[in-house]
Amino acid sequence: MTNKLTALAATLALTFGAGAANAQEVGATVMGNDGIQIGTIAANDGANAVVDTGKHQVPLALESFGEGDNGYTLNITKTELDAMMDEEVARREAALAAALVVGAEVATADEVSLGTIDEMTDVGITMVQDGEPLTLPREMFALDTDGSVIVLANKADIDAAIAAAQAS
Repeated sequence: MTNKLTALAATLALTFGAGAANAQEVGATVMGNDGIQIGTIAANDGANAVVDTGKHQVPLALESFGEGDNGYTLNITKTELDAMMDEEVARREAALAAALVVGAEVATADEVSLGTIDEMTDVGITMVQDGEPLTLPREMFALDTDGSVIVLANKADIDAAIAAAQAS
């Protein structure tokens, strides 16, 4: 999922085409091309800055930002940016829903196989791991960059959680 957001950030950078700003400070205001505030910088890893619009956390390449009289700017409005993210979220959710079927292979975030989906209920999604059922909440599932089903945790963390649950 992170890679898909990075790809979206690159696409948005090309779309916005704004002049580069060097150091987007966390907490700084970001203005739209209509002069209305889009949001604030929530994070900056040196390559991308995350803009919090109040509705979405949007990763954008630093090259997407320009500088104006009122701080950092993007060549888009808040309404347009939120609409683009709404479409991306809906696309990802639809793709995940289509991929979450009984028999689908599931791996961890660190690419370790967990087996196949055995059952899907309102409680969660069950796989059989080492002969034992493993049920995880639907929110823990995503698609990787290849469209394969993954769990948003690594194998060691899952094993540690299972061990802790069995010990209590």
